[in-house]
Amino acid sequence: MRNTTYYALHVRYRLSALMPVVAVASAALLAGCAVDGTAVRVPIDYQTGHYATTPDDSGLASPERLAGMRLGEFIPFRGDIDPMFTERTPGTSPKSSLKNLSGFIPGADTVRENRAFRFGYTTSGAGELNGRAVGVYAGVLRYSDAHAAAAAVPAMARRVAAEWRATLTAAGKKTRPRAAPLPGLGKGNTVVSAAWIKPGTTRSLALAPHGSDVLVAVFDGLSGSRTEALLRSTFTTLADAGDAGRGVTVDQKQPNVDLYALAVPYLKTETYLYDGTVAGPKTQAQLADDSSVDYDALRAAGVDAVANRATVLYRAESSKQAVTLRDHFVAAASDAGSSRLASPQDLPDVPCYRVAESSTVECVLADDRYVARATGEDLTEAQQRISAQVVLLQNA
Repeated sequence: MRNTTYYALHVRYRLSALMPVVAVASAALLAGCAVDGTAVRVPIDYQTGHYATTPDDSGLASPERLAGMRLGEFIPFRGDIDPMFTERTPGTSPKSSLKNLSGFIPGADTVRENRAFRFGYTTSGAGELNGRAVGVYAGVLRYSDAHAAAAAVPAMARRVAAEWRATLTAAGKKTRPRAAPLPGLGKGNTVVSAAWIKPGTTRSLALAPHGSDVLVAVFDGLSGSRTEALLRSTFTTLADAGDAGRGVTVDQKQPNVDLYALAVPYLKTETYLYDGTVAGPKTQAQLADDSSVDYDALRAAGVDAVANRATVLYRAESSKQAVTLRDHFVAAASDAGSSRLASPQDLPDVPCYRVAESSTVECVLADDRYVARATGEDLTEAQQRISAQVVLLQNA
């Protein structure tokens, strides 16, 4: 149940009321009172730690990785593949190297035909069906041309079959993977499937060329018939996604670098999921607990781009819409059972809370048309990041 006192406090809050405070920060002064009631000035002291407070675009991801992020705008949410996939898993990310591919296509980095791979995006999720763990991994991989994509499919299928055979043998299983086309997945497709380690379950990986793309999906823990039905529906969706995102290419001149430069940099380089990237609203919503709900909120706020660094910085259409989006994040956290913590020093109206069932702490800020979210392993880290964001936006 929503904590109504906590929620109401933040719905009333508008950072626009804080702007006079920010405006005098350059002079490091804020109104106060002496013991006798006389108005005095006391210094503002934003606790930014060692975080940078001037705009810079260092650490921006490679053009291939950013192309993968743009392709993510067309990839279905895990819940759209099937509602049983309720939990996001780390495979939800752009793909820009053979190392990325080998994380979910075993041995992909050793396949010679994959040298023509350029970038891609995959969504992944986990869930439970009849008390059994299930998983999905699906996306679009873009190659240099249609010939290269078609050649990569059988080569990867052979590599996967060999890797799975070794895994099953090591587990003492006598079953062997099978590789065959599945009607309904398009010309040139191959599905590698095997009765997996848990009795009664299969693991299937399907690949199909589609123009210069390779469509890929992995289902784990399902029956064979359920897997085939999901593969057919998923590949129809992925083919549409590839067609809709056909214009996405590797561009050396990246859009929205100006927004990226306004987000707080990490103290050290990070490479997890979206770090160092700029996302569109759908790609960003892929990371949410409920992707569809977050996507609706981002679209309602007119968000056109999101920078991912030590702070996640959203650019809304207006300051009013930024406040509404901030309230959405705070309310969602409250509904999930988050617990309120102290606000940063000299930012009393910036909410911070411990994320439910987690040690992670988050602080959320709305400033003009921007919304910033700062997470940390502890309260100090989250407070320093959001405080640095206030100063950075002021210095922009």
